[in-house]
Amino acid sequence: MGDWADQLEGILVGAFGDRVAIGFLFGKLKKVTPDDIYVCIKENRQLFADVKDEEWLKYRKLARKGNADRLTNEVLIKQFRKRRCDLLNVIWNIPQGRPWIYGQVNILREKLGLPPETS
Repeated sequence: MGDWADQLEGILVGAFGDRVAIGFLFGKLKKVTPDDIYVCIKENRQLFADVKDEEWLKYRKLARKGNADRLTNEVLIKQFRKRRCDLLNVIWNIPQGRPWIYGQVNILREKLGLPPETS
């Protein structure tokens, strides 16, 4: 039974690895308000500062098995449009908003053991 479960996990993560990373990001943003994101951008705060090393290890393992490398700035913006337009509006309307969110994507990619986004 354990082998089957491991195979199923591998198939699911392989097909949806980028969704794992996106889910992790938007999970962190679940309770974030537009005012919160404004302050984060203005003070250049990291979204992931409170994530423990053990949690990163778990997500890094999932990222290695999947296609988390498909997490790009373009994919991220599409997901913001679908999930959190309120935050995207703030990010887009502050001069340092885009560089900040792209930096957060690179931090996430680094923590997941992926190369930085180049677009």
